[in-house]
Amino acid sequence: MSLRDELLEKVDVLAEYEAIGLRVAKGARPNAEGWLSCHALGREDNNPSASINIGPNLKVKGIYKDFSNGLAMGLFNAVGGYGDYADGTHCYREMLTKYGFSVGNKNKTPPTLTDVKRYRENLSPEIIQYLKEKRGLTDASIAKFEIGWDTGRERNTIPVYVPGGAGKTLVNIRMHNSKKTPKTLNWAGSGAARLYGADRLAAAPPGSTVIITEGEFDCMLAEQETGYIGVSPTNGAKTFQEDWVKLFHGHHVVAVYDCDKEGREAVAGLVLPVFQKAVESGQALSIKVIWLYPGSDKAHKDFTDWITKDGGSGEELKKTIADTPAYIYPTSTIHLEDPIELKSFTEVDRSEFAGKRVTVNLQVYGENTVAYYGPQKVKVTNCQSLKEGKCHGNIDPNTNQPGNRCMYDIQVPLGERVLISGVRATEGQFKSHIQTFICEKDKRPAFKLEDTDRVVVREVFAHQIFEAMKFSLEHQIDKPIYILGGEMVGIGKYQATGRIVSSYKDQQPVLLVDRLLHQDEDYQCFDLDTTRPHLQKLQKMRIEEICDDLSCHVTRIYKRWDLHLGVLLVLCSPLWFNFPGEGRIRGWLTAIMVGDSGTGKTTISQGLFEFARVGDRVSGLTASRTGITYGLEHDERKGWRVRAGALLKQSRQALIVDEAQDLPEQELKTMAEGIDTGTVKIDRIQQRTFESATRVIFSCNPKEPKRAADQKKMEDFRHGCHAVDDLFVTMMLRRIDFCLFASSDDIEDKEEIFNPPEGIGDQQVMADDLRALIFWAWNLQEDQIVIDPKVGRLIRKKSLALSEVFGCDKPPLVYPEDFRKTLARLSVAYAVLDVSANEDFTQVIVKDIHVIAASMFIDIIYKAENCRLDVHAATYRQSYGMQDFDDIKGKIDEILVLDQNNPVRYRFEGIIAKLLRCTKQEKLRKADLAEEFSVVNKVIQRDMYWFIKNRLVNPNTQSGYVPLPRLFKLMGRLEKLNPEKYKFEEAAPPPEGQDEH
Repeated sequence: MSLRDELLEKVDVLAEYEAIGLRVAKGARPNAEGWLSCHALGREDNNPSASINIGPNLKVKGIYKDFSNGLAMGLFNAVGGYGDYADGTHCYREMLTKYGFSVGNKNKTPPTLTDVKRYRENLSPEIIQYLKEKRGLTDASIAKFEIGWDTGRERNTIPVYVPGGAGKTLVNIRMHNSKKTPKTLNWAGSGAARLYGADRLAAAPPGSTVIITEGEFDCMLAEQETGYIGVSPTNGAKTFQEDWVKLFHGHHVVAVYDCDKEGREAVAGLVLPVFQKAVESGQALSIKVIWLYPGSDKAHKDFTDWITKDGGSGEELKKTIADTPAYIYPTSTIHLEDPIELKSFTEVDRSEFAGKRVTVNLQVYGENTVAYYGPQKVKVTNCQSLKEGKCHGNIDPNTNQPGNRCMYDIQVPLGERVLISGVRATEGQFKSHIQTFICEKDKRPAFKLEDTDRVVVREVFAHQIFEAMKFSLEHQIDKPIYILGGEMVGIGKYQATGRIVSSYKDQQPVLLVDRLLHQDEDYQCFDLDTTRPHLQKLQKMRIEEICDDLSCHVTRIYKRWDLHLGVLLVLCSPLWFNFPGEGRIRGWLTAIMVGDSGTGKTTISQGLFEFARVGDRVSGLTASRTGITYGLEHDERKGWRVRAGALLKQSRQALIVDEAQDLPEQELKTMAEGIDTGTVKIDRIQQRTFESATRVIFSCNPKEPKRAADQKKMEDFRHGCHAVDDLFVTMMLRRIDFCLFASSDDIEDKEEIFNPPEGIGDQQVMADDLRALIFWAWNLQEDQIVIDPKVGRLIRKKSLALSEVFGCDKPPLVYPEDFRKTLARLSVAYAVLDVSANEDFTQVIVKDIHVIAASMFIDIIYKAENCRLDVHAATYRQSYGMQDFDDIKGKIDEILVLDQNNPVRYRFEGIIAKLLRCTKQEKLRKADLAEEFSVVNKVIQRDMYWFIKNRLVNPNTQSGYVPLPRLFKLMGRLEKLNPEKYKFEEAAPPPEGQDEH
């Protein structure tokens, strides 16, 4: 069976299709051949017009058919084309990993300027003519924007740069063909959303006008025709990121988006909101919105259509921009009074704030993936009381007279409770809430509500903000809040401003937010100029001095230098760096601390975290699933409700998972992928991907597998490294960078653990010093970490040497295939902790000494008495490895040259044949073998000695001989060499009286 078929056999076809939005026909069931009726992908159909195969037949399993156009696609092409994957091939590779198949090293090298040049050289006269006629570009623009052609994919190539170094850095090459699906692909591994043109924007003089378009070609054409800077978000209209706004400071901004539904929603719900703070503060000089077409016509919707099809010009656009007034944000209207500042989100429940507009800081940790609509404008279409003259409308609060407002469009002010009337309400309840808002006399008039008269309302979940290391599920106040307008809200800290209203469902006080501003985490407020004195101070200290000082003055745990150093390395690991020869790899470290109670594990880790006021802690003993990774709830009307756990909340920061021995296996599998790749993908909610680049320290005690409530001691293990076997699954251990062990017997004099040594001096490392060092590490960009190729070669050399000493499959703490990356991460963290930097601390220089120190650290902790991984690994390789394969093969060859009737050869081949067919229930007993071969027991004992000596069988002769895995590995190798020669079968006995050799 091919790898592709193995994957198809394992994959959940229906789940994969539902993840990209496929709707199964109501009440549909698969037929005998596995075909399931469904609605079409990528278009609306009232009646089911497509089908997918979810049956077991691998020839058709996963195929998608659209009966309206005869389209048929395999699983990977269908999911790759309509999902978030670049293409079918990328989808196939990602699914291999997702379903647990080993696909080798998938790291892709980043694009280079050589690739850009190669694609440009592929431009043919026909392609250039297309770019001129259909895209309106000149020869000068084609050269300026370095447009090329990928002959294999048949797509135009567009390099994407970001500001960096002396000028700009290439980060992606986009490949576009509007006739293919998807229209645009990214360079493998480089598909993160970017601001195309950010490099040109960074070089623009103050006061420039910058045009934002929806696509790269519109951006190029706008810059060509107007002379203004053109930029565009990659990956679609709704991918504009708030972090990009700072690039526009000091400039005038003009949004020229596509005039279709998606473009108008992106401007109203994303672009305008993210620029609000910058425009109102004067950081961005102004923002204008230009719509080139009044309606939505697929053939006439964007700037390129306007220029190439409809006779538009750059001068005309410049005049339109000049004549268009700057956009004025409506947040300062009269009905929005100044908010009351709350000290904590918990104060939302206080009665004195009911109905008041407030502003408060909060932590968003979840969302409802279903968006609702709230009414913005209502028109009364019929009211019997109004017709009969019995009512003249509600009282106008300004004049205290009937206002006749029922005769006109009724505006719904921001902050009105009726805005959340559609959230989780039935159609009848929704109608009743609006009628109550319209008429306070309960006349229940008929009304009209257009789709364009509604505002998006999103339900998200929030709690109060905790200080570092102060998080407590016990005291966490969870509440839904409702956000008016905008896209889905990411996990993070925000300042929310809005009105406290009561929920229609249960009358609980909730916050209806009209303004939501993202708040930087503490580490994001890092300022190098302020931090430099702290770094200079630590630069003068040796790492050993830093560890000793923290041990003596902060944790008060002595004789545990390895634990202190391990925690500091994790805290000082940067997010990403470039490893010579392999490109960008993760830099954050993940570690395990396992040992007996009372050895200082928790005190050291929590002590350093609390001292620096960084990170957070969660307990595997008390936290629910939501407390670590994420939780999912589903309701047919409410959709998927996602609640992020500590791993996602602490992304780019640090986390202690205490009592990790109590984490369920499924939780560990979810965490393993997150801490290794930096992302957690939740397929059930529209392929949402959450960032989880979290530095994690797992603190745990040895576990008794037969009884979870009991704990083993480190002394119960022959080799301490076995303590992790029952705690973590293999896939998790392979992703752990290093493991620290602590036994109560490590230090003979127990008083030395907690009693300070004599002659301790004054404290040197202050909280602000350590905090500055950690935040410096967390803000380092990959291009700021310098690893010379020579240092890279040393890392590989040292990792190979360590793998030869500690490498084994169980436990895979030093996994030969991955360990070079682990050692690279440790070396970089050592360089950061050593403050090995250039003069202005804008670069970290990784040197040979850091690689050597990292290697020594691994060598010491794994050779220690509380671990002894070297001894275990040597035994493991003897039991499972085949280093002596040639010697064993030579002995077998000596026997096989004997005459076939020779008793020695006859018994040898017969014993191997029986061993290969041996089961746990059918063990080979010495007496039975002696009887079968008509010899005494001593002869069998002599024959079996060779098998025992070479660790091919278990020597427990009381219950019988049992083959070991090493025997099967040996036979596998021999059969590959010569399947006929080494085919061992039981043969007829030799003639009696034949001499033995």
